[in-house]
Amino acid sequence: MAITTERSAKVTVVVCGRFHFHKYIHLIANKGILKRFIYSYKVRYDFKLSKKLLKNYPAKEYLMYLGAKFIKGTPFFKYVRLLHKLWQVQVLTLEPEGNVAHFLLHGNCYKIIERYKQRGILIIGEVVNAHPIEQEKLLEREHLNYGLQYTSGEKTFQSSIIKELMLCDKLLVPSTFIKSSLVANGIDDSKVKVLAYGTEHVTETGKNFKHIKHGEKISLIFVGKITFRKGVIYLLKAFELLQRNGYPVELTLVGSIDEAYLPIIKGHLSRLSITHVRHLPNVEILATIEKHHLIVIPSIEDGFGIVVSEALSVNVPVIVTKNCGAAEIVVNGINGFVIEPSSEISIYEAVVQSIDHPFSAGDKNITWDQYAECLARFYEETLLNN
Repeated sequence: MAITTERSAKVTVVVCGRFHFHKYIHLIANKGILKRFIYSYKVRYDFKLSKKLLKNYPAKEYLMYLGAKFIKGTPFFKYVRLLHKLWQVQVLTLEPEGNVAHFLLHGNCYKIIERYKQRGILIIGEVVNAHPIEQEKLLEREHLNYGLQYTSGEKTFQSSIIKELMLCDKLLVPSTFIKSSLVANGIDDSKVKVLAYGTEHVTETGKNFKHIKHGEKISLIFVGKITFRKGVIYLLKAFELLQRNGYPVELTLVGSIDEAYLPIIKGHLSRLSITHVRHLPNVEILATIEKHHLIVIPSIEDGFGIVVSEALSVNVPVIVTKNCGAAEIVVNGINGFVIEPSSEISIYEAVVQSIDHPFSAGDKNITWDQYAECLARFYEETLLNN
């Protein structure tokens, strides 16, 4: 009689920051598979975890916020890279644990990955943006539209991110958009697992969404940092086109404006019926989205965009570009529209098409509980098949 042995995953999660892990890390711990959560964030933040599972190196966060007040543009990204190196040195003082390590890849942990690999630990890398070469192409083109050079952002970390991608045994991505960019740049298709991010709750499939009546004032909202990556200029141009063609419309922009992007959009912000809110506490974002008819995320490059799943959770239809990873959970024509990027015409047409359109809940959204369940299964399956 053959004897089989099951290998149970014991996972160390490593992220330079916090990102989305606060949404579900406690759910992974509840399954008994979390060995340690290594991160950098505010000292007193409550992850709903036992302290023995937590290891925080917060210096990088506080120094980054301080530096942002005095350093701008490319020098700031170089400064952040130094802080990443500091954080990496701190994490390297820890002894690797578990048999699976889940890293958020952002060009700041390849030395840590190398050390874990030397100990025979399975490496899963989470990728939250398009392959850096693809991202550079998209953003370089967008900068050139305005006679500018793309010199900062992800480009600063490109070589380190590529090194991390190659070191990982498996890659976890939230969208087909990211996977396609990785495969196009030489990553084996079988190495990449797509698992869309979750939300607090999911609306029942088929339930009616917000409805825009003909002649009613159309209320649009954008939530996110206002940068080249997010393509907000195209939303502003579409907004002006709607007004010129007699559609009653108002627009709320929620998010800080990147200093380099301000000259591009400044002339558009003074128009009537545009409100800019620099910052909203997280607890107020959902309620604010819920007051609008449509959320528009006109991204040039965006790995996912959790704000899209949040909008769908409160029955607000969405307009997203195909370069926004959250298009993964949009059923075109049902709970929103997926459009071409870099096009005010596409946004304009989608908004007009939304008038009297019978939007309803799609079937692609999942909760964070479901996400954690799928992720735990992925850990176990990857470990067993490795």
